[in-house]
Amino acid sequence: MNILELKIDSKIAKDSLEYKSILDSNKPHSIYKITKFGLNATNENRGGQLDNLKSELSNPNARIFHIPINEVKIYHYLSNPNPHENPQNPHENPQNIKVCSYGGIFINDKVISQSLNSATDSTYQQDEFDYISNLSICNIKSKSDIKNLIKKIYFRYISIRSFNNRKIFKDKTKPKIIFFCAWFSNMYHFVFEGYGRLLILLEMARKNNMDFYIIAPPKHRGFSKYHQWFISQILDIENIPKDRILYLDYQNYHIDNVYFCSNPQCNDKYILPAIKKLQDNLYDSNFKAKGERIYISRKKSPRRYLVNEDEIFEILHHKYGFEKIYMEDYNLKEKINHIMRAKVIISIEGTSLINGLFMNATNAKLIGLRSHSMTEHLLIISAMFKNIEYLPIICDIYDNSDENQWAENNLYLNKEYLIKKLKDYEIDEMHK
Repeated sequence: MNILELKIDSKIAKDSLEYKSILDSNKPHSIYKITKFGLNATNENRGGQLDNLKSELSNPNARIFHIPINEVKIYHYLSNPNPHENPQNPHENPQNIKVCSYGGIFINDKVISQSLNSATDSTYQQDEFDYISNLSICNIKSKSDIKNLIKKIYFRYISIRSFNNRKIFKDKTKPKIIFFCAWFSNMYHFVFEGYGRLLILLEMARKNNMDFYIIAPPKHRGFSKYHQWFISQILDIENIPKDRILYLDYQNYHIDNVYFCSNPQCNDKYILPAIKKLQDNLYDSNFKAKGERIYISRKKSPRRYLVNEDEIFEILHHKYGFEKIYMEDYNLKEKINHIMRAKVIISIEGTSLINGLFMNATNAKLIGLRSHSMTEHLLIISAMFKNIEYLPIICDIYDNSDENQWAENNLYLNKEYLIKKLKDYEIDEMHK
């Protein structure tokens, strides 16, 4: 069991809205609940460590907490293995192994939770698997069903690439590696979780001189943009030969001889080297960055944006020297080069702000605009990065939604409150 030390920054006053939000134990995504459920990658009992964390959280004066993180485990599924050829897991000999269109390993059509991003996150991938399995001309209920059935038929019976992939997937003499979950289209999940998994599995495969294949996320139609934005760049860094990449498509494949590992999220032993490798490989000394103070806008996003952004950015730009960028406009290399040169990042919490964890500066500041009910996932993630101070600013909810409030609602930030918090967080005005 690994322990991640989480510190609430001393600049966050105990009587502030921000401190009360962070320590609110009744939130659906509190520190304790994120740790117990969201970070449980191997579905194991961490009772003692969780009890210790609960005790720490009950102390009204505590600012340091110890987050139990599962050890990473590698799993190997091979039908009827020879124990002498498969010494790691000779007891694993399932007969009906499949991989879903969006990742995830299934045994007898039931998802293996350890192949996902957390052991409690199985409903979505199981539902997708079941939907694709059962989709036929006999149960069409909508236009979407018709489109999906056409995709399924095309990849099952027409696509030459899918035909060739199917043979490799079922070949038990060919080792395959899968390293991502259903949320691969989200940059955070792919870069800060999937890439760490990929490095773990590549090290294992190369150490054992395996002649292996990589299973990659779907690339057809709308999925191609994610490959352009970040997936292809990561596979290129690892020098994965093109003929060794098997792209999933719209069907559930039978698979044999497959390796995957549990999610190393928030495990600094694996995540920090992965981020450092990206920084080292994608840094461009000639890159023209925006500046040291960056505001990442979500104005192009359909939800969770700042409704009075124009008013707020005018203050940030003219009074504090911030420059605005839209992450949708950049690929992974460009994002990293902008962020590595920054010293202060402000954005609405979520994947936009996660980009700030690429900052290299000592005492860098990551300022998250958030509602009171915001998940504490980013707080925990940022604890791995000792050079970065996580500093939240509580905003008002502009259009209230009763369901999944932290993820869906747009926010409003009072400009006087912004100025007060920037002073608390020691963000000086820029004197021209």
